[in-house]
Amino acid sequence: MTKMEVVETAMVVTPSEEMRRQGLWLSNLDLQSPHIYTTVLNYYPAPAGRPEHGGGACDPERLKVALARALVPFYPLAGRLCLGEDGRRYVDCNGEGVRFFVARADVTGPELFKDYQPSPEVTETFVPDMPPEELPCMVALFQLTFLKCGGVVLSSSFHHAVVDGTSLFHFMQSWSRLARGLDAAEAVGPQAPFHDRTSLRARAPPLQQMGAPPAPAAHSLNFAATSCPRAFVARVYPFPHTLVHELTSRCCGSGATGVSSFFGNAALQAPALPRRVGDVIDGPPASVVGMIMDAVNSVDDTYVRAVVDYHELPKENLVLGAMEPPESDVAMVSWLGMPLYDADFGWGVPELVMPTTVSVFSGMVLVLPRGLDKESGIIVVVNLEPEYLPALKKLLYDVVL
Repeated sequence: MTKMEVVETAMVVTPSEEMRRQGLWLSNLDLQSPHIYTTVLNYYPAPAGRPEHGGGACDPERLKVALARALVPFYPLAGRLCLGEDGRRYVDCNGEGVRFFVARADVTGPELFKDYQPSPEVTETFVPDMPPEELPCMVALFQLTFLKCGGVVLSSSFHHAVVDGTSLFHFMQSWSRLARGLDAAEAVGPQAPFHDRTSLRARAPPLQQMGAPPAPAAHSLNFAATSCPRAFVARVYPFPHTLVHELTSRCCGSGATGVSSFFGNAALQAPALPRRVGDVIDGPPASVVGMIMDAVNSVDDTYVRAVVDYHELPKENLVLGAMEPPESDVAMVSWLGMPLYDADFGWGVPELVMPTTVSVFSGMVLVLPRGLDKESGIIVVVNLEPEYLPALKKLLYDVVL
């Protein structure tokens, strides 16, 4: 177990400007997101000449000042996730602030991240303990941990009911730019975060059209409510850029996406592929990609409206599936194309950006970049039962590649 010493406990950082108190209505896509904190670790190795346990350029006070400024345009983060009188969750944008911890850990960066695997120990060391289901609760938490090698780890936790991956990295990018001395307009970028969810309101009355999503379980996973989930482990599989380039060429496309200024949950699962594993293994990569792209392209405005309306129906009319995905299912999330590594707070870009967990369920897969440039390759993080790991590794490295 890594020995950790908390230097500052529960320092609350509030917006640098007084904010008008208001309630932020959350859409059905927000409410159907997992009620968990998404935590990302940014590891920054020690620059040459930095003494042990940090200091120098990595100044916590500078981060707090920049954080206070960043909370002005990203004001929902400084609020509290609450339960309204109507039983619906919303964000009370009260400006009460976020928690910021400073700690020291008796471990080096290479010990942690040379062969990094998400684990409960990593979570306990670098993530502040805050139950996401106890309302009202904070929307965001941060911890800066100095390592004995002189490197630092910045953990950032965001409640998934308010923030998705795109929003998370938009905030981190803006915060780091403010820490480097950029003014607010330059730091946030050409498009300020857009918080209004009005366009994602259900129609009145909600319409249940033919062809509406037949598998709503994918949109209604309340992770905290599930009992006795299947035991699994998380494993990280790196792929060098040469292999990624070869696969990309064989599949005819890169799949990278741009960053939206919408601050909230605007992603939803595409229809499931009615294919067996054998079809995927035996078919050429281009055909598999074609199947996936057909499903992705089917997520048009009509499909999105159907999903939003579906979750507005009375609960007795919903076809609620099992809380945990079936053992035969795999769900994939991609962070490719997002600015994970554009988080230079003044001491360089992170050497590694990784989640502490992918999900609390087996069968979840996260694909993310391995570094700042495309030549760094990609990382695939998989939650899977231990008995299936050898077959997965063989499939990834022997069959697919």
